[in-house]
Amino acid sequence: MSVLINMQKCGVIGVGFVGATCAYTLAVSGLFSEVVLVDMNQKKAEGEAADINHGVSFAKPCFVRAGKYADLAECGLIIIAAGAHQKPGETRIELLNRNRVILSSIMEQLTAVNKNAVLLIVSNPVDVLTCMAQQLSGLPAGHVIGSGTVLDNPAPPHAND
Repeated sequence: MSVLINMQKCGVIGVGFVGATCAYTLAVSGLFSEVVLVDMNQKKAEGEAADINHGVSFAKPCFVRAGKYADLAECGLIIIAAGAHQKPGETRIELLNRNRVILSSIMEQLTAVNKNAVLLIVSNPVDVLTCMAQQLSGLPAGHVIGSGTVLDNPAPPHAND
């Protein structure tokens, strides 16, 4: 049995600062009618969903809700923002070792319910984790995208500077 993928439904795994900001941006973008938030802390996901729903009152209708991995089954796009924060003095390799374990757990649970979505990886170190996600998911390389080094780049200069 094949699962229908819905490009009007998006998932965000990990709703810390980056994941919650991604979810809010998606909700106000008008690109999706539904955004599902998944986090190991279910109460945090529920709180972020409630806050975002209250904040998008005047945007194009988009329902944001907390869910579980099973709720990602029909998502056409899934953003993976889960991961440990880099500690002061911690190397990127040390961070990779911690986030590799987190990503492996996520991919095991995600691929059990959805093997067709496009994945956008924003967790760090993003390039290595993107490659790992592609290998673990078995998805074609074009279906697993990393945000590149966007998170590590300084803000661009203002247009009026």
